[in-house]
Amino acid sequence: MTAWFQTYQSGRPGRYGIAPNKLKAIDFESAAYITVSVVLNSLTNSDASFQSVAVQVGKAVEDELRLRKFSKENNPYFKAVLARIKQKPHLGYKRQVLIHAMNNGAKIHWQDWTPTEKLHVGKVLVEILLTATGIITIEKRAKRKGKFLYCITMKNDVATWITETHAILESHKPAYFPMLVPPNPWRSPFEGGYYSDLILSKRFVKKTSSRYLQELANSDIDKVYKAVNTVQETPWQINPKVLSVLSYFWEQNSQIAGLPNREQVDHPPSPLPEGMDTKTLTGEAKLAHENWCREVAEIYSTNRSRVSKVIQTAMILSMAKRFKDDTIYFPCAIDWRGRLYPLPNYLNPQGNDFARGLLLFNNGKPIQSKTAENWLAIHGANTFGRDKVPFEARIAFIQEKTPDILKVAADPYTHQFWTEADKPWQFLAFCFEWAGYHADPDNFVSRLPVQLDGTCNGLQHFSAMLRDEVGGRAVNLVPCEHPQDIYQQVADQVIERLKKEAKTASSQSHLAVQWLLLDGAVSRGLTKKPVMVLPYGGTRQGNRAAIQAYLKKYCEQKGLTHSPFGSAAAEFEACVFMRDIVWESIGDVVIAARQAMDWLRRVAQLVSTQNIPITWTSPSGLPVQQRKLALKPHRVKTVLLGATVYLGLKLPDKKIDKMAAQNGISPNFVHALDAAALHIYVNKMAEKGVTQLSMIHDSYGTLAADTQQSTELLRDAFIEIYQNNVLAHFKDELKKYLPTDLFNRIPEIPEFGSLNIDEIKNALFFFV
Repeated sequence: MTAWFQTYQSGRPGRYGIAPNKLKAIDFESAAYITVSVVLNSLTNSDASFQSVAVQVGKAVEDELRLRKFSKENNPYFKAVLARIKQKPHLGYKRQVLIHAMNNGAKIHWQDWTPTEKLHVGKVLVEILLTATGIITIEKRAKRKGKFLYCITMKNDVATWITETHAILESHKPAYFPMLVPPNPWRSPFEGGYYSDLILSKRFVKKTSSRYLQELANSDIDKVYKAVNTVQETPWQINPKVLSVLSYFWEQNSQIAGLPNREQVDHPPSPLPEGMDTKTLTGEAKLAHENWCREVAEIYSTNRSRVSKVIQTAMILSMAKRFKDDTIYFPCAIDWRGRLYPLPNYLNPQGNDFARGLLLFNNGKPIQSKTAENWLAIHGANTFGRDKVPFEARIAFIQEKTPDILKVAADPYTHQFWTEADKPWQFLAFCFEWAGYHADPDNFVSRLPVQLDGTCNGLQHFSAMLRDEVGGRAVNLVPCEHPQDIYQQVADQVIERLKKEAKTASSQSHLAVQWLLLDGAVSRGLTKKPVMVLPYGGTRQGNRAAIQAYLKKYCEQKGLTHSPFGSAAAEFEACVFMRDIVWESIGDVVIAARQAMDWLRRVAQLVSTQNIPITWTSPSGLPVQQRKLALKPHRVKTVLLGATVYLGLKLPDKKIDKMAAQNGISPNFVHALDAAALHIYVNKMAEKGVTQLSMIHDSYGTLAADTQQSTELLRDAFIEIYQNNVLAHFKDELKKYLPTDLFNRIPEIPEFGSLNIDEIKNALFFFV
């Protein structure tokens, strides 16, 4: 850095003078520490762009200089605040507290840096880090239409060294930890969760404007506060047995049960002689080269994502070990749609399979009925992957596998039956729980969260919204002897359409034949992602990508080393063809959902012409405001590694993003509804004295002893919402702020079907 600064000591005017003029106020050691810390933290995201990381580095340097000004101009107050947070371990937390005190207590003026200034400062520091240490690289990744994205990645040997020496645990510390006492109850949008008044992000609603929070302060949202407070007051503990197993295999650098590989995957050598011109290739040589390029690209992608997974797993383990002897709590907040999220990072009840397998309720209950025992068994079968069969079959599966389960609980290192599960670490936790119950059924206290998941919950909401009998049956809103599998139903429709297409003389009939000849390829696995994302704004183009990703996994499972369609271009054409077939087949099963989504898009299109946010009230009383501003592209010319490049920044405009409003209204509307269902359900459970709750949007968890009551109350919550016409209520609210002529242009709400909402009470597989 010294050498670089000497080069630019004069602080030349223009864009090249921005960085030296800003950096001359900070010592090089501090700048280096800030840069390393920010860059390493960014690597938990395998797709971290150079621009975003550089801006973060620039922001951190600005914060440091801001605080130095605070110390210089009001040192007594600065020292007083610093003394209050002296024992806090996280540097980022201290910085946030001090900035808050400077702005609000000391009232010291600071001229904020612009995004361009932050980018220039950060760019310089990241580039120096790269050239001076070699611990990171900058990849130039191709995007559409000849555009490129610069991304920061860690070199593979450096990533391995960091994880092996556990340096990662010192360099990466989450901004927020679990609490050791019950969180502060939320009573306003500005007070709750963590107790410290100096935490900057103490907001009830994450990532929203202060104006919206002020509006919430004047709204009656007590039902929402009550639900969030109930969830965050649930005490938890670390599962010591799962922690022991996870720690063992992690230290062995094993890839068992989804643990990430800490060593790089080397790509194979090129099949072509060195120096051969690839533009002249034809026939088998061209095909071999295309397949090699695709394989190399996939390996590079795998190595990038591997680093972030390694970091995340290390953090989960670090936090679990830190709190292994404590009772812990997870303070929560919501997003602007009402969805509930724990504030602590990495290890929390909404985490990945590792995180959820490590957590137990602190306050358990004995299993004193056959019903409670059955629900525990059903949970075990669900985590193993037997969740598409009747409950009796799931219970029978666990009974049949009990000898294996007991062996796993006694020695999970030797008996690895648990690793065959869909969610191996949660199933391992179940094995320990099941063994404990069998050892002493009369006295065993169960602490395992038993989760119940909705069947494609977004479509459940849309089907109930329009009383859609066909869609409602497909997503288990009506009584059935067997759980309905909407993904398989769509797959069946796909097969029928392929068979019809194969008999035609069209230009695409050969693609239908090729898909049908692929053994087992057209299955629920093919249609699952496109169906699942439909109510959340799924598109045809997104379906194509999902289908191609599925085909890749299919080839791996079948041991195919090249595309079954011949070339990469032919495979792309086949996936585009299948995309349209799947899209049309989804429409055969979920007609009403498409109608509701189209109606919402039309409404969003009309409202966005007024350049105002779309506002409505959720069934739990939360004012919801969709306000997505357009982002104005801003190009910054700079020099990166000796070459002139243009780095793009997107800065908020003052106008509503019309396309984002249309694309976002469907997923945001249904998310607000599933959040309201959660709020209502939690409050009903609390009224019955059940407060051990594990909530993950459309997955409701509680103790086995309370699960039967949970199944009844979650049905009551859903019925309470859809006894009313939620679309009509939404339209009525639009009338309050839209001009009359515009409101009159809103199309009629789609007609109701014949679904009886009350039938949900008897729908056995509503949540399974």
